[in-house]
Amino acid sequence: MTNEQEQLLIDIGQLAADYRASCATGDNVGQARIAKVYLDKLAQLSASDWDSPLGEANELPDDLMPQDYLAHRNKILSDLEDRLAYLAMRYRSSLTEAASEEAVADYHVTMNEMYRIGHWVGVPDLESELPDELMPPVFHERVRQLIAKHREKQQGLGNPLK
Repeated sequence: MTNEQEQLLIDIGQLAADYRASCATGDNVGQARIAKVYLDKLAQLSASDWDSPLGEANELPDDLMPQDYLAHRNKILSDLEDRLAYLAMRYRSSLTEAASEEAVADYHVTMNEMYRIGHWVGVPDLESELPDELMPPVFHERVRQLIAKHREKQQGLGNPLK
């Protein structure tokens, strides 16, 4: 990564945070100004041959992001999802402890990247999972969050049988 790319990433991250802060205060003029500067910086970053997703924390809402960026991000997430399936299969077919440990380590790196990018449901297909005790800590945390959200929603509905 070049110094220019590094600075653009810092600027983009700060602009995304500023945009979210302006949304919280209802500052529509500030939002529009920040979005314009953000998109200019993103164009500069793209022109410097940067092609990695920024991650949800460093993005504006999808309706403001360029379509080519969104398509590229979705393609990368799809490729990473395919990689999870491959790594789970590689783990299940491992003939040595070292090979299975390598598959698990690669799986953790891949899933961590998917969580960093965001915009993913956070739970792979069942056949793409490792045994529960080998799944990454971020996966277990995401499952806990999903269960808590579901329970909260169910409590808000009350008992429909009463």
